[in-house]
Amino acid sequence: MRVRRARVTGALAGVLASLPALFLALLSAGAGHGDYGFARALFPVPMLLTLIQGDSLGRISLAASLLQFPIYGLVLADAFARRRMLWAALLVIGHAAAAIPCFAGTVPNFS
Repeated sequence: MRVRRARVTGALAGVLASLPALFLALLSAGAGHGDYGFARALFPVPMLLTLIQGDSLGRISLAASLLQFPIYGLVLADAFARRRMLWAALLVIGHAAAAIPCFAGTVPNFS
């Protein structure tokens, strides 16, 4: 029961974290003329998904962006509730690993 409550709380916290993250990502996009810095940093996997969508921000990237932080919250809450910090560390490392190519010129600027 404790783990289930932690998962729900984590997912809800992720939903709440998504709102300012999406706002910053949209702000950095600058109506298509920005540098997408916050989008690349906060949503690296959805940004990398643009490579298989024909270099555009499509439905797959949008869905991944909306689901990312709730999933992060769920995984982190589960890891802390079960005291399995390896999962939390792997999530952070995976996010950072996905962000690196986003800033290395792999993802287009969409402008």
